Amino acid sequence: MDRVVEAGNLKAALKRVRQNKGSPGVDGMTVDELPQHLAENWETLRAQLLAGTCQPKLVREVEIPKSGGGVRKLGIPSVLDRFLQQSILQVLQPMFDPTFSEHSHGLRPERSAHQAVCEAQKYIQSGPSGSRTRLRAVDGGRDSLLIVREVAARLSVSTATVYALCARRELPHVRVLNAIRVAPADLCYRARLLREG
Repeated sequence: MDRVVEAGNLKAALKRVRQNKGSPGVDGMTVDELPQHLAENWETLRAQLLAGTCQPKLVREVEIPKSGGGVRKLGIPSVLDRFLQQSILQVLQPMFDPTFSEHSHGLRPERSAHQAVCEAQKYIQSGPSGSRTRLRAVDGGRDSLLIVREVAARLSVSTATVYALCARRELPHVRVLNAIRVAPADLCYRARLLREG
């Protein structure tokens, strides 16, 4: 967490969040208001991050119309939570991205869902022999428990801590979880079991 709260990392995260713009979360804070908020509250926030007591705000839910009818629910985190997620992502992504399969495309830099579909189509067109194995390679085919153990080892924490961090959304929410191929619902369920057990 010390690397997360370094000034250079925080400046880069703030720049990225400001470039991405986006709507305010439940607290109504805009991207333009974030620098002032950080200037006024950084010492308290930093202490909470280092102590592990920082809690994310609720996610604002909006409904987006689908082209075929109906709506899709979209969760909008607060600007501050997006800033914190980005600052954590910038530390974790260089540690883990090199360890991913070359066939993994989920929310990784310089990769897209379109590239994954094209790769899968090539494997399917190559014929039935071996296509099941190749498709498994596109998915990554890794057991989520093994991935959580790997994350824990790299961060020098217990697997219970990794589950708890993910459940509390202290690890970058969707980006890292998708990239390491662990379903957020699975992590939340396992963390709840650990707390209750």
